[in-house]
Amino acid sequence: IDLPKELSHKLMDSQTIKMSELLKEFQKFWALHSDKYLQGVRPLEAGPHFLLSAFLFSVVNGGATVTNEFADGLGYADIGVQRAGRKYLIELKIKDNEASRAKSLKRLLGYMDKALAKEGWLVIFNRKPNKDWAKKATWAEKSYPGGKKIYIVGC
Repeated sequence: IDLPKELSHKLMDSQTIKMSELLKEFQKFWALHSDKYLQGVRPLEAGPHFLLSAFLFSVVNGGATVTNEFADGLGYADIGVQRAGRKYLIELKIKDNEASRAKSLKRLLGYMDKALAKEGWLVIFNRKPNKDWAKKATWAEKSYPGGKKIYIVGC
């Protein structure tokens, strides 16, 4: 997989990862390469999870830990990235409707509480082939009490 290793210098310093910027780069990568890498991959949930994990592994390149099914307390985030004691929690979704999104946001907030994280990312993959990329590639922010923020990333 042709992954952009040079992003690590641009998006990481000794203490933090610019996760929002990193996921914006992933949106571009997904638009260009997802059809090629995920052709025929089943189940539909496995491919996006694998490709995002591979992207993150490549970019952090040993400078952080990427964990699938990141356990923190009793909850599991789909992907967790840790660097210098900071946790970046990512929840992935294929099915996107109002009920599914609300459930995912609530679950991610729970993971964030347990991990003492102020930010989380919900990445929603639209696998419908007939939808324009411009309509799939979205970015939104939701603020919550206690200064918490979830970024909703459409791919």
